[in-house]
Amino acid sequence: RADRATAELSHSFGTPGSAFEASAGGLFENAWSTGPSVGATGGAWSFFGRTDSLKMRRPNPAIARGHLTSAMSRLVYDYEKQDVKGTLDSRIEHAFDAPVYIASENPSGDFTQLTFGGKASFPTFGTQRFAFRGHLVLTPGDPAPPQRFAYLGGAGTLATVDLLALGGDNLLYVEGEYSMPLKRPLVPFLGAPTVSLRYAAGSAGTGDIPDLIQNLGVGIGLRLLKVEYHIDPSYSRTPFSQRSAFSIGVSL
Repeated sequence: RADRATAELSHSFGTPGSAFEASAGGLFENAWSTGPSVGATGGAWSFFGRTDSLKMRRPNPAIARGHLTSAMSRLVYDYEKQDVKGTLDSRIEHAFDAPVYIASENPSGDFTQLTFGGKASFPTFGTQRFAFRGHLVLTPGDPAPPQRFAYLGGAGTLATVDLLALGGDNLLYVEGEYSMPLKRPLVPFLGAPTVSLRYAAGSAGTGDIPDLIQNLGVGIGLRLLKVEYHIDPSYSRTPFSQRSAFSIGVSL
């Protein structure tokens, strides 16, 4: 949790179907750890994993308490023409004053972090579509404090990895999904199902990016519900991943 004060100047420009937005500014932040701690006996209610220390009772990652002052810039590009859509997002933050996390490696607390994100989707054959998204976080030089860590794990990223099990100030994640809508069977109120094939790979760490963990998945979805089954073909090479995982998602 944090109290933040920001000042930002932005400018947008472009053409129909193609737009840029550039911004620059400053940030002052006072952050502190919050949420369940290690050994918590209560937590949010859920259908699954209510008492699991790796799920609903998972401790929130702790941060280095203190003030952070930084300068930031950002450039976003959006593209949409007919059925082709895409977004590229790049950000850079340089902290002049930040909580000291590892005093021996970064006694001043200064750091620079670059963040890149992208997503795109386009039609292939008939009503079938391919969608891609990727995320990259780089912290060259001095390490960033934990409040600037990025995390992977869970059904939204790497399903065979426990929620937020991978984290650090360097991260790489890519995902591709091929969707194939079916005409039959028609489910009352929900319509026809969509079958999808999914590939995801990523990892995160402090100082560098460890070997990537890969997931292969197949799913079937209706208007409000999606069920997926994922496997990690190389799960034995890392302690963070399991052989397989089953996930259910609901869209409201």
